[in-house]
Amino acid sequence: MGVDAKNAADTGEDRDLTKCEIVSEVTVEMILNDLAHGRSRTKIAARYAYKDSDGELKPFEKWMVDEMFKDPALVGKTPFKGRIIPFTFKGSVDSPVKSLGNVGTIERTDVPEENTTPETPNANNGEEPTDGDFEAADTPQLEDGGTQTNDPIEVG
Repeated sequence: MGVDAKNAADTGEDRDLTKCEIVSEVTVEMILNDLAHGRSRTKIAARYAYKDSDGELKPFEKWMVDEMFKDPALVGKTPFKGRIIPFTFKGSVDSPVKSLGNVGTIERTDVPEENTTPETPNANNGEEPTDGDFEAADTPQLEDGGTQTNDPIEVG
């Protein structure tokens, strides 16, 4: 590759610009959207073009994209490289999962509702128990056969 060929590749002057999006302003959101769609810096440069002061259509150059990625919101950002399942996958569980197209996530279709408060019968009709209200069945059994109490332990 000669010096002239390398310069032409860097500037993109031999590139077909008819399919490029012509922009006068590029926002961080536009670049983040491109990254979310898996576009690399090279593909981002190939996607956009601008008009210079003479009104001539020019392609984005590598250094221009590099300058955009110096913005604090874009530093270290890379294109999305997730793999998307192009079919519906049924696992070993009865609830099927489905592909959401190019979103990149899988969503369960039938998620059971959470039971946040289990219903337990209350022997005291909602009243606080007193010391005499407990029965032996309510006292937890310990491994050695004894019962757990809340009495203080004396260390001698």
